[in-house]
Amino acid sequence: MDKKRNRKEKEEEKMDLEENDLIRMDINEKEKEIINIEFIFSNILEENFQEMKVLLKPNYEFEDIYIGDLVNLLIKNNHDVGTTIKGDENIFGLFSYIPLSYYLNEKNHDKIIDKYFSFLNKKINECLKNENDKKNILNLINDKKNNFGLVINERVINLPEETISPAYNLICKEINECKECEDYNNQYEFNYLIMISKFVKIIQGKKNEEAYYKFEHPHFIKKSFCSMEYKIPYQENDMGILENQNEPQYINILIIKAQDYFSILKNILGCEI
Repeated sequence: MDKKRNRKEKEEEKMDLEENDLIRMDINEKEKEIINIEFIFSNILEENFQEMKVLLKPNYEFEDIYIGDLVNLLIKNNHDVGTTIKGDENIFGLFSYIPLSYYLNEKNHDKIIDKYFSFLNKKINECLKNENDKKNILNLINDKKNNFGLVINERVINLPEETISPAYNLICKEINECKECEDYNNQYEFNYLIMISKFVKIIQGKKNEEAYYKFEHPHFIKKSFCSMEYKIPYQENDMGILENQNEPQYINILIIKAQDYFSILKNILGCEI
């Protein structure tokens, strides 16, 4: 893609949130103070490398994936597709797509691409119990004719839901703009998308209730044809830093057809596809 093309000015796209949409700070048990935050959609910038690593860390901190390499892919791709949500100069959200299959087919692709496919193969082998399902998904993942993309959608827990649909909408708009460029190489013509989300299992008597940090993820699970989950191996001394300290923490990986994914963005999240 031509890095010089003026595809957007995200810094001009702002969102003011008030009342129930605000982040709140407890003062005491009886009253709360409302903090006004202005959210700005901004380009993915190299200067935000460490903050982006922090957002991606929960998904991969116990895996053979160097998170910095994933961030470098996002920075490399930043003139095409990707946005951050900033407030008071801090990054609260990160949204993009990594065209995994497109990069894999490049002769001198980054090693992180091979590692990522190895990570997926490992999880499929570990999480899927039905041998036929396992074989079919492995064949799908490793068929170079398929175009897989990784959905990057990471944000802080208390980021208002009202910011999410505009972020999705923005990166969909950017994909459409890429398709109009002369040097477009079909990298975003996805057949399948991979999504990762952290969640907790809240134990209530004999029942486990799943609580996802991303409100939209259950919609994608319903439409996915492969959904895998595994427990994050936190040690007891790690639990104090977590949002739900007393509940088991899990990762869900799902594979969804691109047409079903974008249908959810359009029909449920109200994006313009």
